[in-house]
Formats: sequence, structure tokens, C-alpha cells
Amino acid sequence: MKKKLTLVLLLFLSMSMFAREKEHSLGFNVGSLYGFTYKWKSANKPIAFQMDYGFKIGTMGKALYTYSFEEYYNGQYYDYSGKEHLEEAWAYVSCELSPMLMWEPTLVRRDWGDLDLYFGAGPSLGCLVSEATNIADIEWDDPYLKCGANVVLGMELAFRKMGLSFDFRPGYGFATRFNDYQLHFFDWSLNMGLHFAL
Repeated sequence: MKKKLTLVLLLFLSMSMFAREKEHSLGFNVGSLYGFTYKWKSANKPIAFQMDYGFKIGTMGKALYTYSFEEYYNGQYYDYSGKEHLEEAWAYVSCELSPMLMWEPTLVRRDWGDLDLYFGAGPSLGCLVSEATNIADIEWDDPYLKCGANVVLGMELAFRKMGLSFDFRPGYGFATRFNDYQLHFFDWSLNMGLHFAL
């Protein structure tokens, strides 16, 4: 059984290396982001578009939360506003959609494939749940809206019908429930992706 699986894998890899290059591909990511990915790459220009959807496991350190609200007490309204940095790092899980527009030039071209460098940027949108149960008397263990923006820097080993990529995505994250409290944090991920041409 193992020999048959090995032969199938070798046959698939050989087809991937020598098949004609395609512009559209589907695949998956692992690392900080676990999910599905779609990629389009121009055949004539070093530009690419990638759309990722999945679950992200992240950590934050010294995140900033801001507040601004009005309270009625003894016949008068009182305005409260301010900001504080959280002293402890905390973990979160999010489900998000991340489109990115990238510039992807080829560094090395060989008969079996290419080595590409890519960098670009894009927004992210989804929901976030924190491992922390309470931050500054705010319950963050319920789903919150998460949005932000990230840049991406990575490299891809692109065979004719398969691509293996590694990238780092630093950026800005924002979480809220449309109430008086918001959370701002350094949003980053380290990922490995595998794409198969359509």
C-alpha cells in the first residue's frame, strides 16, 4: 500500500513539474492561518491577486483599547473617554477573509519551475474570539467584528502546476462590537501555502 501511495505521489509531482503553467490556482494555508486560498497570477506581468479564507490563531502583546461613552447619573450626563495598553499578552482565534494584491517578480527561472518573490497588501474582515475572559471589565469572549490591513512579504517555489509559498504578514488589527469599546493591536501571521493550478 505504501509503495502504491509513493508511486502516485511521484507521478503527481512529475506531472506538476512539467505541465504547462496556469494563471488560476486553488490551495490551502497552514501556520498562523489555516484555510483555503485562491490565487490568480498574470502570465505576462509580475502581478498577482490572492484571496484567503480560514481560521487564524494569533497572539497580541500590549494591545491598545479605547473607550468613549456617556453615563447618566443623578440627573446629569457624564462623558468618559480614554485609552490604555493591556499589560498582558493574550491569544485569539479569528475567522476571516483576506484579499491581497501583490507584485510577484521571478528571481530564478529553470526548466522545472521558478523561484518568485512577492510582496503586496490588502484588507481583512471577519470575527474574533479571545482566549481571555475579561479585559478591563469588558467581556471579549463573545464574537467581535475584526478588521484590519496587512502587508505581505514572501517567496514561492512555483512548479508548472503547483506552488509552495512561505510568507510573513504584519499589519494592523481592530476589534469591536459596535459599542463604546474598541481594541487595536499588531496583527501578524506566518504562513505556508500550497497551490494547485486549475
